[in-house]
Amino acid sequence: MRHAGNFVGHAIPALFFLGYGTFATILAFLRLRRGYFFQYGAVEQNLPLLRMQAIVVGIACIAGLAVECGSGAMAGLGCGFNALHETLYSAFLVASAGALLESGRFLPTDTHKWCSALALGVEHLLFITHADMFAEPEATMHRVLADIAVLGAFAAVASAAKPVFLPTHIAWVVLFIAQGLWLFYIGFIIYDPFVDPFHSSVRTTQLPTRQQVVIHACAGLLALTMAVLLMSAACMRAHVKASDIRQEEGAEQRACLVTKP
Repeated sequence: MRHAGNFVGHAIPALFFLGYGTFATILAFLRLRRGYFFQYGAVEQNLPLLRMQAIVVGIACIAGLAVECGSGAMAGLGCGFNALHETLYSAFLVASAGALLESGRFLPTDTHKWCSALALGVEHLLFITHADMFAEPEATMHRVLADIAVLGAFAAVASAAKPVFLPTHIAWVVLFIAQGLWLFYIGFIIYDPFVDPFHSSVRTTQLPTRQQVVIHACAGLLALTMAVLLMSAACMRAHVKASDIRQEEGAEQRACLVTKP
């Protein structure tokens, strides 16, 4: 089997997912700590922030399209050689356009989540079929990536349908981090980035078995879930503590007003 990929080809989309997922996850934890979710649910009320996210994601997608198209053309294979990656960037470019229109009040609230679910669904279809091009264990690696994408799509739909249920919103943004980490996993396992990261430098060492790949994926998701649970608990505890302090201060002020002659 001939390998047409390379480490950089996996690292670029991995950084794309990691960047957005990390930002959105930190924002979710900050809002949980400050009690934002308890007032508005997971509905995005900060339209300027949503607009900024849409612009940044859109620019990243356009840059990704330019790199994929340019690399294929420079290799003499045509702009469509990297069609899978180009379609992936196009899907998230459409999602960023939906978010941008929502930020301008041209579309209803949480449209960006439905668009994100569509993009993640497209990603699932792309990688579930892309897996058929490989032998094991690479096929399983790409199927796991497709499964993570479809989990993110379901989480996005659930968060948009019931924004008061916070776990689905947090799952949606954290699964972007999971995708980025898994793409790095594929890149490091299959290719040797220290030999030639820009070309197909496939490792000559023995690859993990199909079962080992699945175990690695499950272990990673469980570890990520535990980290999210602990961080959520810490933020929730800080919010409850701050609320208790505010209630005590309010009670003291009311007591002073009552006893004041």
